[in-house]
Amino acid sequence: MSGIAGVRLTCPKATPGGLVRQELLDTILQSPKRLIYIHAGAGYGKTTLLAQIAGSYKIAVWISLDGKNEIFTFVGLLSEAVGRVFQGYRFSTSEFMPFEGRENFITLLANAFLNSLEKLSAALPSFWMTSIPLTIPG
Repeated sequence: MSGIAGVRLTCPKATPGGLVRQELLDTILQSPKRLIYIHAGAGYGKTTLLAQIAGSYKIAVWISLDGKNEIFTFVGLLSEAVGRVFQGYRFSTSEFMPFEGRENFITLLANAFLNSLEKLSAALPSFWMTSIPLTIPG
């Protein structure tokens, strides 16, 4: 996935004087749930909030998505982002292309990707995976 613009894989830095919604951050960071869904219009601070969440962790992987709706592009981008944080990590989607037409294709690909992260966590004892949960009604 070389050739990906670095800005798509770099967490935005907080701007001086930027709004910090501490109560919202605390709710997200202390929740035991594994999924986050943030829904708001343009300019409501979604990226700022997520950057603040990422900034609260010692290690975070960041990707900025575009309008493409293509699983190979998404997983490749996510793999590249993980590889930038954890040197030597590689996951290739090419071996899964023959299975693209299968009904369970997304499950196969997702499980293989998650398995590659589990192998990474076994190699790095201080590494752990988390998802941050929250629903903000839109």
